[in-house]
Amino acid sequence: MKRPIALTTALGAALCLTLAACGRGDAEADAKGVEPDAWPSPPAVRAVLLDGRTLVIRGVSSPGGRVVLRQAAGEGFAVTADDQGRFEIRLPRPAGDLILAPELQIGQDAAEAPQTLVVLGQGAGPVALLRPGQAAQRLNGGGALGAVDSDGAVLVAGGRAPAGSTVQIEAGGRSLQVVADAAGQWTGMLGTATGPQRIVIDGRGYDYPGAVSTSGGAPVSMRAGQGWRIVWSLPGGAGQSTWLPDLDD
Repeated sequence: MKRPIALTTALGAALCLTLAACGRGDAEADAKGVEPDAWPSPPAVRAVLLDGRTLVIRGVSSPGGRVVLRQAAGEGFAVTADDQGRFEIRLPRPAGDLILAPELQIGQDAAEAPQTLVVLGQGAGPVALLRPGQAAQRLNGGGALGAVDSDGAVLVAGGRAPAGSTVQIEAGGRSLQVVADAAGQWTGMLGTATGPQRIVIDGRGYDYPGAVSTSGGAPVSMRAGQGWRIVWSLPGGAGQSTWLPDLDD
């Protein structure tokens, strides 16, 4: 069984027992020659697209690293990143929803990515990265609203807009404004009302079906209103539910 890799580096120190055997200059030269180990970079999925009946997943990781996208049942899809760290995995279009955990294999160790990739509707529906404690990051469509996440206590929404633009949000009887970052991503805290409600983003309305309680176990996806719900577990046993609106026409 593979174990999570511990990303650590150590610097050794030379001990000179006699001045004749080891001078200060030699020790300094040796120290300058020590290079810290490169930090492995877990896979980061950047794009998912359909090419006919083939699903193409692209991203970046450590150059030359073995990238694995693993399903909950253990089956995985693997490829080696090129010398620039880029990878592309091509697999048959899924017959249903696909939920994959990216990891980087190094010998018998594995560096797991913090996000989980979900591909819904046989590859024709929402594609997103589930992020613990944050709104999911949509990789396709979604319009003004990309995702709504909840741990059962608060709601967090996220989406895309022109970089630096102000996004107007109305939800649960309150309104707020957020600013999209340099990558065009925005996130807003919607408050503690986690039941069904109307969420309006820059004048575009969405009927959020409400959060659900989570009971641990592997991620589960299902239709919910005009979108998809994924119920999943966080490290330590806490739960999170994610709602992804349908793709805009």
